[in-house]
Amino acid sequence: MSSDKNLYRGKKSPSFSDSLHNGSSSPPTTRSHNKRSRNKHTPNANTVDFYKKLQNSTTIDEALHLANGYVDTLTPRDTEKVWKHILTRLLEKSSRNRRPPPHYPPSMMDDEHNEHPTLHSFFAHTVKQMETCHPADLSFIVHSLANIVKILHDKRPLEPYLDRLLRTPSFWEIVLRRTISVMDALGPKALVSIAWSFATVSQAVHSSKSQNTLDVTSFFRGIERTFQERRGQFTSSHLSNVAWSCMTCRVENPSLFHVISTEFVFRRRQEDEGKAADIEDLNAMTLCQLANSFAKAGHYDKELFQTISDCTIPILSSFEARNFSNLAYAFALAKRNPKCEDGSTLLDEIENECIPKLRTASPQHMANVLWAYATLEYHCPDLFHAVAQEAKGRLREFKPQHLCNVAWALSKYPPSSMEIFDAISREVVSRGLQSFTGQGVAILANSFATVGHVHPEFWECIEKAAIQKSSHFDGIECARISWSFATIGRPADDLFRAIEQVSIAEIGSFNSQGLSNLAWAFSSMGYHSMPLFGTIAESLGKLNVSQIKPEEMTMLILAFSRLDASYPIIFQEVIFHSIPQLDKFNMLDLFNMAISYAKAGHKNEKWMVAIAEEVIRRSSSDCQHMYTGMLWAYAATHVSHPQLFNFLCGALLNNLSELDGDEIASTAWSLASLNYIHQPLFDAMAEASDETMLNKCNTQSLANMAWAYSTAREARPLLFERIANDAILRNDFSPQGISNLLWAFASVGHINERLFSSMALKARRSLDNFNGQAIANLAWAYAVADTDAECLFGGDEFVKKCGEKMDDFDSEGLCQLHQWSLWRKELNAANLLPPTLEKRCRNEIIEKTVQHRSWLQKDVILQLKAMGLEPTEEVLTRSGYSLDAIIDMGENKIGIEVDGPSHFIGRDPDGSTSLKRRQVNAIDKILLMTVPYWEWNDLQSQEDKQRYLKFKLKIN
Repeated sequence: MSSDKNLYRGKKSPSFSDSLHNGSSSPPTTRSHNKRSRNKHTPNANTVDFYKKLQNSTTIDEALHLANGYVDTLTPRDTEKVWKHILTRLLEKSSRNRRPPPHYPPSMMDDEHNEHPTLHSFFAHTVKQMETCHPADLSFIVHSLANIVKILHDKRPLEPYLDRLLRTPSFWEIVLRRTISVMDALGPKALVSIAWSFATVSQAVHSSKSQNTLDVTSFFRGIERTFQERRGQFTSSHLSNVAWSCMTCRVENPSLFHVISTEFVFRRRQEDEGKAADIEDLNAMTLCQLANSFAKAGHYDKELFQTISDCTIPILSSFEARNFSNLAYAFALAKRNPKCEDGSTLLDEIENECIPKLRTASPQHMANVLWAYATLEYHCPDLFHAVAQEAKGRLREFKPQHLCNVAWALSKYPPSSMEIFDAISREVVSRGLQSFTGQGVAILANSFATVGHVHPEFWECIEKAAIQKSSHFDGIECARISWSFATIGRPADDLFRAIEQVSIAEIGSFNSQGLSNLAWAFSSMGYHSMPLFGTIAESLGKLNVSQIKPEEMTMLILAFSRLDASYPIIFQEVIFHSIPQLDKFNMLDLFNMAISYAKAGHKNEKWMVAIAEEVIRRSSSDCQHMYTGMLWAYAATHVSHPQLFNFLCGALLNNLSELDGDEIASTAWSLASLNYIHQPLFDAMAEASDETMLNKCNTQSLANMAWAYSTAREARPLLFERIANDAILRNDFSPQGISNLLWAFASVGHINERLFSSMALKARRSLDNFNGQAIANLAWAYAVADTDAECLFGGDEFVKKCGEKMDDFDSEGLCQLHQWSLWRKELNAANLLPPTLEKRCRNEIIEKTVQHRSWLQKDVILQLKAMGLEPTEEVLTRSGYSLDAIIDMGENKIGIEVDGPSHFIGRDPDGSTSLKRRQVNAIDKILLMTVPYWEWNDLQSQEDKQRYLKFKLKIN
């Protein structure tokens, strides 16, 4: 998420406010403004008497009554004196360290429903004087009134009626018109003073959420013009204050910021080159305020921030904790970390000077500093550790906003010890989250989830607060909370239901990142709400998919791939927009994309080829754990890309020691499924799969390993024995796992009786959970093995299950059941298939017989005929098997089987071939003569071939 979103929205965001609003940010006392143009004020006896009485007045009401009594004789300066006196009384009244004396009467203005005639009268007098007074007096009066607005705003509900009166935009519009009319007569200090006043009032108006705002755009245009005409009269401090005021008033005036930036940089350059008449004494206040003003206004001029940095470094040792906080915060907002002459950066220098002064830092200062470094993604371990240590013992002083920002920043660069998170967790549980906003709760949850801190009481507190505040969540908060709970894997049904309702209603407030996080979180936790995902899909359709970041696209596809419902349009749109920018995806994103499309069953060959080409282009050799998943994705989607497979196999071969047994099994399964047998890798994987590694594999991996080497038709007796020995000891095989494991052993012709006996008991216990294919594979495997399995097949249960699953068997399955039925007849067993199913199985194996004669078969038949024999070709036996030929030898009939490479594992017949030979002999009572392909290929002449056949047929 972007850095501005990571900042906690409280009543007062981390800012320069702790120094700007304590009076120190206001222009110097305005008594010195325009001394030459202002007539010297000599008080007469009447004025002296008025001042004395004013000084002795103890309440605001008393001062106003007094002022109204003298109103006809008051000069503008006297008027300003009254307002300053009111300001003093307000400060006294609001002071936390001082209580008013017992006789201190309440102000009539504490009641906002009174008419307050004395206040209205004096206020009207002030307005009238302001319209005609000297420009300098105008700035003094305005400055005092703005200070009163400030104290009333900061100490609300102090004097609510006065507060409302002085914040009235119509009054300040009068001030604005008067100021613009006399602007040419105002000096820089007076202009800056009025600018500060407008900014102070604007803050109060904006924070009160009043619909009436104060537009002072024309004033700042006037300041820009005045500055262009009299720039030499403006100090850098003036420039800083003008920038702060313009920013605070929310005035869009890029040209003003540009001329201020240009002038400031120009002056520093002149000073560096020795061309300046005077060198300005820049202090921390000026530099921090200037940086903050430009950063908050969104003007991130690189040269200006470099210049501010250059000016800061020599005086950094004089900075206080609040200055470090304000400076770091400003540069983080501007996304700047300038280089110093020695190659270090500004943040390096701040770190060195800041750490020793942390004990004087307030919670806001510490939070701001960490937030700045985390936002700029600049990790300084010593600083983070020092702040964490200092904050740990003072967490009770932290406001919710500061606590959240500290947690967020530390989660970006987690400390080696979780002590600070333990402490924050205890503090949260202790004080509760009632005073935290929804965003604060979301940031805390996000931070703790990021570092994997799962203290139960803390998360119970988060869950309870999130449910209570969920109705006020926006899109970011819904996404953050759900992401956090999904990341730590904590179920929260009530919370997710609440977030679902809010998210559907507020879906328009989600950006693409929010949608991707929300979808990922709900899918990860198994909350597959179709209304929610339908709403997310609809919202995605309104976004420009090409603008969605690669990691967001990946999370969305990952989420939708987990659903039972299909959203093909989303998958197609992502493909369309992703292919041209695959170079922007990191390797993990490419991996997840390939996996997700495979899991969703969304096959798109162009997409998979594009991913393959990108993976090959990068040629990363250190992603072996992802490469196993990549191979699985291509196997699952049945997309062949030999160049990719060769690259992946080479990389895996070089890093095989980094893979665990489950990953090796997955790799073998994928390559066997793709019919891409990389022999060096298969050899290495078989050798690596020793007893120790296989013992760490799950049962599915054991079955997959056996299936892979069987499918690859690899003769690996040692590997199969290891797998058998381990599998016998396991009791957690799934029905599919049992079926695949035994099929693999039978298919390769490796019959381990202990394994088959052990699995018969396990299969019987879980027979109800076998699907049609698993039942057929299981039956066929035992038919091949021809081992005792009466515990599984001796009763009616298996046959009954076959009848129930009749419609689930495919063609291959029916053929396998037919061979099992023949086996049971071999054994003269009583429990046979139901007649209807048995007939269907026999018909299927007959129909499946392919009448295809190989060149090898044709050559053998040709030689038999040349010998004077009359072979009958492609004979269907009573059992349903088809033989290449049968020769009538008088008393005996001999079946001829010409077996090519597909009938053997190495030089041994595979399971299917062994089963056919055995059952033709046992059921059909036909002796078989087999002609292995390698024996026939070794014969050079017709004489050799016929001599070979005579020997096999025992013909003299």
